[in-house]
Amino acid sequence: GRAIAELLAVDEEAGTVWVTGSPDPTQTQLYWLPLSGQGEPIRATSVAGVHGAEFGRGHSIYVHTYEGIDGEIRYTVHRRGGDLLGDIRSVAEKPRLEPRLEFTTVGDSLRFHAVLVRPRDFKPGRRYPVLVSVYGGPHSQMVVAAPSRYLLAQWFADRGFIVVSIDGRGTPSRGRTWERAIQGNLIDVSLGDQTAALRMLGAKYPEMDLKRVGIYGWSFGGYFSAMAVMREPDVFRAGIAGAPVVDWRDYDTFYTERYLGLPQSNPRGYEASSVLTWAKSLARPLM
Repeated sequence: GRAIAELLAVDEEAGTVWVTGSPDPTQTQLYWLPLSGQGEPIRATSVAGVHGAEFGRGHSIYVHTYEGIDGEIRYTVHRRGGDLLGDIRSVAEKPRLEPRLEFTTVGDSLRFHAVLVRPRDFKPGRRYPVLVSVYGGPHSQMVVAAPSRYLLAQWFADRGFIVVSIDGRGTPSRGRTWERAIQGNLIDVSLGDQTAALRMLGAKYPEMDLKRVGIYGWSFGGYFSAMAVMREPDVFRAGIAGAPVVDWRDYDTFYTERYLGLPQSNPRGYEASSVLTWAKSLARPLM
């Protein structure tokens, strides 16, 4: 049940490797492993939330970063063995919004993690239009136990929406099979997962009006939003596509070929994953 998310440091002097991971994909904990490969990982953090670390030269000192599900943010300095040396005080202005989050899961054979952001003046019994805040692709999760990630979502929610984020297949922290389900086609599985999970959320939370759903995102999320409104117009009635990849043949080869392979070896995958292709198929002549 434990997924390793990131290699942080290799401390040869202490004979340890520091990594992040968690049995819960919405959280990030710190672990250290014996460099020898013998023995079980040791969990270095336990409080629910998102933990990270930055190591100094020689690894004798590190800065532990932490954001809790209650919104607490801390930066602490530690010796190699974990002894606390002190806190790094933040002078950043605190946000005026305090996101009100509900983390949940839906699905059986495929279990999707999701988060709902309701208006702060939410009225039970009322049905609200829905905004899906999406990324939906590799390397990034939307559903994480870090309230600071949802400040804009709360701002939108306070204007009369329920904002929802879902992590489907292709996103990290759920293991090899889950992450590689999008191999050869970047949109079919991920769009199917978002659509299915959204419907299940609507059944679970009747305050979500699934006849009024918009979707927005940036980068892969912008690409996803454009594809969603074209391919599932009965589900996603409007979309905002921020900096989308319009055609994967024009994008970073190192990134793209990792998932789609070479264009000449996977032409169907490139066509099926292209916003440009789908837009052309929907275009109607003016006369």
